[in-house]
Amino acid sequence: MGQNGKALGVAFSKPEFETITADTATITTQTVTTENVTDLNVANDITMADSGNIIVNATTGTKIGTATSQKIGLWNATPVIQQAATTDLGTALSNIGARAAGTAYPITTSGAVALTGEVTTTNLTVTNDITMGDAGNIVVDTTTGTQIGTAASQKLATYGKTPVIQASAIVAVEGTVSLTTTLNALLSAVRNFGIIA
Repeated sequence: MGQNGKALGVAFSKPEFETITADTATITTQTVTTENVTDLNVANDITMADSGNIIVNATTGTKIGTATSQKIGLWNATPVIQQAATTDLGTALSNIGARAAGTAYPITTSGAVALTGEVTTTNLTVTNDITMGDAGNIVVDTTTGTQIGTAASQKLATYGKTPVIQASAIVAVEGTVSLTTTLNALLSAVRNFGIIA
């Protein structure tokens, strides 16, 4: 029986307790053995023994928080309500305690990433390919403009050609330099870049 004279809906490891049911009860610190409980309201903390787990069902599943206004916090973070869809991902994870606070949070994935909305970033480093969808364009600004290659030693190419550094300066047609020599140098530079076959 509970301290208020009502029966309890749990079983304790002490043999003098028995499994009985009731509406409400006051439970002091006791060890609870495995029993079925329909609803359990806890006024303060639940402390798990080391290597103890929270085991859930595999049919309907279990919600942690049954409304977006309920507050949750992980790893001693101050509990918060569900984060807004427009909240920065790193900030949302920090707010709930899933990651340490800070502005540097690289996202690494070994699989494909599909982005359907606009992506705004300060710097973007890509280790492999960027594939443009059909009719997709690279849109640049109209104030300062955009460089493709920020140094002459960086390599570029088009249409499947092997990337090359910037071509050397081509001497103008004058003196002993013939038109043929200059045109051949221009054609070589354009061909190496892939503009012509």
